Amino acid sequence: MNRYIYIDRDYYQAGTEAARRDWAIVTGRPIQLRPPMYVDTRDGQHYTDLLGAIAWPTLEPGCYMIAGATPDKRLRIVDYNEFAAVPPLLAGVIESRALHGYGLDQHCLRQWIGDEQRFATIVSRISQDLEAEFGPNAGIYVKDPQDYRERHAWPLYMRQIHEALKNKLIDIKQDMLIDRLQSVDHTTAEKGRFDEFPIIGILGGLINTALLEEPWVEDITDSEAFILDD
Repeated sequence: MNRYIYIDRDYYQAGTEAARRDWAIVTGRPIQLRPPMYVDTRDGQHYTDLLGAIAWPTLEPGCYMIAGATPDKRLRIVDYNEFAAVPPLLAGVIESRALHGYGLDQHCLRQWIGDEQRFATIVSRISQDLEAEFGPNAGIYVKDPQDYRERHAWPLYMRQIHEALKNKLIDIKQDMLIDRLQSVDHTTAEKGRFDEFPIIGILGGLINTALLEEPWVEDITDSEAFILDD
């Protein structure tokens, strides 16, 4: 299987993360831009991170999508596919993540954004099979989007989509996803629910999570600064 995503060694070398964190702590500058470390062989685009998201099917189709975080702080949808049932959806996730950087390091596409409680039994069973065959951490691990359990999640996500499209913070080339967005007017979407529009909902969750977690920067989580001897 030929991968689409590789680590660009001209931008990133293994072992530099600790040094960059140390520099940020010493200088008192706790956040620094990530180097664009992933490169898409199809178009040469560099990404600081790749984010996977899963919309579970209801009466409407579900999907997976992968977004690349570009160095200029935008999101670009690099892969997208729709499914009417959960097993083929998860099979699609496994296939797509292998093409888009999974396994290149300990970070890329290890967790996917989605409702972590939906279809948890199926996800767990498939993950156990993957771990048995390929080793620890080879499963599909799903985490809720940011603010997903909040009462205001749906209207918040719809506003995030609207603002991201308006300000060109997200680049969508996939016709199926464009059709999904164009099929629902803004007023209808504002009053919708996750089970009515699962794909639109997870797109909003992906955008909201990216804006809050900032895949373009690295956080210095160590609260202790160096103590320098006189």
